[in-house]
Amino acid sequence: LIREEERPAEQQQQALLAPRAARAAAAAAAGTAAGHSLGPRSRSGTPQEAPSDGEQYGEPAWARGKLKKAKGASKKKQHGGGSEPGPPVEGAVLRVEEWLLDVDEAGRPLTQQESQGPAPPAPASRSLSRRDASAFVRAARRYGREGQLPAIAAEVGGAVEEAGPQQQLSLWRGLVDGCRRALEQAQAGEQLHEAKDVTLDFFGCAVKAADLNQHLSSMSLLAKRIDALTAEQQDPAAAFRLEAAAVPPAAKWGKAIGWTPRDDAALLLGVYYHGLGHWEEVIGDARLGLQAKLAGVLAGREEGGAAAAAGDKAGLQPKASHLETRVLGVLRKMWLSNNKVAPTGKPSRPAPKPAAAAAAGAAPGALPPKKAAAARAAALAAAGITVQRKPAST
Repeated sequence: LIREEERPAEQQQQALLAPRAARAAAAAAAGTAAGHSLGPRSRSGTPQEAPSDGEQYGEPAWARGKLKKAKGASKKKQHGGGSEPGPPVEGAVLRVEEWLLDVDEAGRPLTQQESQGPAPPAPASRSLSRRDASAFVRAARRYGREGQLPAIAAEVGGAVEEAGPQQQLSLWRGLVDGCRRALEQAQAGEQLHEAKDVTLDFFGCAVKAADLNQHLSSMSLLAKRIDALTAEQQDPAAAFRLEAAAVPPAAKWGKAIGWTPRDDAALLLGVYYHGLGHWEEVIGDARLGLQAKLAGVLAGREEGGAAAAAGDKAGLQPKASHLETRVLGVLRKMWLSNNKVAPTGKPSRPAPKPAAAAAAGAAPGALPPKKAAAARAAALAAAGITVQRKPAST
C-alpha cells in the first residue's frame, strides 16, 4: 500500500522505469493532446519526425532498407548513375574520361553548323565505368576492327549496347585516337618513354597503347586482304594464303599434329569471322577444315585442365593459349612484312669506348697490333734503319 502523499512521486518513478515504447506512446499522446503534429520525443526531449508509412503499418526495418535501396537504384539508373570512371592510372601519359554523344555518322563531334537548334557550349558527353571500359577494350582486341562494333557492343552490354551506332563509333574512336595521341605525346615529351611502356588511361583502365595500336593495325590489314578476295568474288577459305615471311617457325605442338602454313591462314580466317578467343566457333567452322587437327583443344576444355594435363604430359596437344599465341605471332610478322620493318632481335655488341680502350693499354684511334707493327717496320725501312731479329730459341 502507498500512502496518498507518496503517490505522485511513485508514479513518476514508474514512468521513468517504463519501457521506451510505452514512454514514446505516452509522449505522442501528450503531443497530440497539445495539438502538435510531430511524433514522439527523443531522450533529450527534442521532437522526432513522424513515422514513415512502413513504420505505421508494422513493416520491418530490413524491408524498409531494401525498399529504399531499390528506389535509390531506380533513381540512379534513371539519371545515368553508376558510370563514374575509375581513379587515374599511375604513370599514364593520357587520360580519356569523356564519351562524346553529339557525333556525326563517322563518330566525329558535330560542328556548330551541323548541330540542330542553338549550339550548346560543349558537345554532350557522358562517362563510362571502369568495368565497361575494360570490357570494351577486351572486346575491341578480340574483334579488332570497326566493322564489328555491333558484336563488340553486344559482348560489352550495358550502356555501350544501349547506345546508338554513332555513339558506339565515337567510343571506338576515343580508344583508337587515345592510343595514337598517347604515343605522340610520349615521343614529343621531355621525358622519353619506350613505346612498349606508354600507357593510356581509358576511363580508369590501363591500356598498353603501342600493343593495342599494333594489334588493331594487324587486324585491319587482315580484314583488307580478306575483303579484297571477297570483292573479287573469290572464296577466302580457298584463296587466302600467307607469305613465307609472315609464317613463324612451327611450334612443338605444331610439329606433332602436322601444322602447315595453310592451317595458319585458316586460323587467321577463323579469327576474322568469329573473333580472337572464340575457339569453339573457329574449330567448328567447316569452311576452315581445322576440326581434325584442333579437336584436342575442345576435348581439353570439356575434360578440364587437370585431366588434359595428365593426358598430355609431353605437351604435344595444342591448347587455347597456344592458338592465341600463334595467331598473335602470325599477325605481328604479317604486319612487319607489310610495313618492311625488321623484327627487333638480339642487339649487336657495341664498340668499345675510348676510356675502355685506354684502360686496356691502347690509345684512342690506335691500329690493331699487327697493323701497328707493319707500320713501324715500314717507317724504319724508309729511314734506312734495319732491325735485326733475334733467332728463335730451340
